[in-house]
Amino acid sequence: MKNFDLIIIGAGRASNLAVTAGKLGKKVAIIEKSTLGGTCPNRGCVPSKLLIGYAHVANAIKEANRHFIDATINNIDLEKIFAETNNYISKIDGRYNSRFNENVEVFRGTAAFESNNVVEVNGEKLTAPKIVIATGTKAKAPEHEKAWTSDDIFL
Repeated sequence: MKNFDLIIIGAGRASNLAVTAGKLGKKVAIIEKSTLGGTCPNRGCVPSKLLIGYAHVANAIKEANRHFIDATINNIDLEKIFAETNNYISKIDGRYNSRFNENVEVFRGTAAFESNNVVEVNGEKLTAPKIVIATGTKAKAPEHEKAWTSDDIFL
């Protein structure tokens, strides 16, 4: 059994807690079943904003005539736009991981409680006097068959 000062289940916003606790010299285990950072940087806010940026440029070109500028859109390469967006977000996990110091150990997998202070992940038992559950949320399935969630669009 591995002993820690703090176990964090979920590496989205709570990864900031892991960074801070690690800097304070606390031994921290952070458990994540997917990519570090959670939904916002990987499948939500960040990639959505990147795509909105492309849309703003296209809209500005479309409305350039209002500002006495002759401009046309000859092509919009959606494959390249999504490839570039996915390339950017594919590096987020590594960026988050690089924020942790030697006091923070990342465990990839799903945590299960064995008792109040013991969790199991990938067959390994971890214990700590404090355990934070920060598993976030999941997108609700759309009611319309043509609607997507961010989980459907990104990576």
